[in-house]
Amino acid sequence: MNTHRLFPVGLFALLTLSVGNTADAQLVQATGLSPFAKDYKIDFAIPDAPAFKLLEVDQSAILRPQTARDLTVALDGFRGNSNSFVIPKQFGVELSPGLLVGSGQLKVSDYATKKYLYATRFSGAASRDSLNHGQLAAGVRFSLVDEQDMRNKGAAGSDVEVTRLTASILSVYTAVRRRVGPAAALTLNEEEKTAVKALSDSIKQYWADKYWNANSLEFALGARARTADSLGHDPKVDETAAWLTYANGLQGWGQFLFGAKVGAARDSTGSFQSSNTFAARLYLGSNDIKAFVEGQQALASKTQAQWLVNSGVEARLPTVGWINASAGYASNPTGGKPRLISSFKFKTAVP
Repeated sequence: MNTHRLFPVGLFALLTLSVGNTADAQLVQATGLSPFAKDYKIDFAIPDAPAFKLLEVDQSAILRPQTARDLTVALDGFRGNSNSFVIPKQFGVELSPGLLVGSGQLKVSDYATKKYLYATRFSGAASRDSLNHGQLAAGVRFSLVDEQDMRNKGAAGSDVEVTRLTASILSVYTAVRRRVGPAAALTLNEEEKTAVKALSDSIKQYWADKYWNANSLEFALGARARTADSLGHDPKVDETAAWLTYANGLQGWGQFLFGAKVGAARDSTGSFQSSNTFAARLYLGSNDIKAFVEGQQALASKTQAQWLVNSGVEARLPTVGWINASAGYASNPTGGKPRLISSFKFKTAVP
């Protein structure tokens, strides 16, 4: 079976599912705010998962916090030897089992009482190099604090603007009830459906614009193995890592990230050496598009660059996903001149 042909087909199916789920979401219903957690998901940026981070598709070690989603996909390595477009060489997925199984009936109240369970995500990733050797990685992440998540904060009374927009939607339903009478089914005409959808979309857009940079704190663990070939034969663990990252909002225009990675990785001789780093990143912009600059310093690390400076952009592709592009310089672990580093990634999710 040709997995390279099946890969784009599977990705297309995932994108189709994402668009469908977005269209069906209804935050405010005739009786008030929806009781279902699936209707409160906001299209925030999709950072790398722990397993994907261990593939080292870029040299930055910071693991950005993320609001829990059912399922996300990340792709990288689009360029071939002659700079032609090729099937991505790196592929990663992350999922929350609690959200993915039975998410259609999950109530906001249940989500809030078990938020640490639903915010626990597992990730897996794989890649191949020019010699057809493979890498396999697995990870798990936990959201300790997440002020972005509307499902956690309780939209009904947590924000004055959300409450105002919700009242506007309910007034449409009240007008419909007066029009059809007390006993008839509550059926909206096209104009009323358009008004409700526009107001509902306004709530989510407002939340994304205001809370994209809200405070958060995450912890993650991961491990990576190298294999003898692209089929995964003879895997040998060659890196383990743990991350802790804190994100602090700067009003509506920016966000600071502070992250530490502690771990061990094999060096060129096959021996495990410490691989510890501290990094800081500054985002400037909005939820839909933002630029960033970052700096990274190794701490007693014998396997990573001693320093790194990097910058890039993160942009939303409506209903499809997100792209991340970056470029910078990093010191050479073996000495010599600093190296130019760059990365381009595409990410999508079930909203």
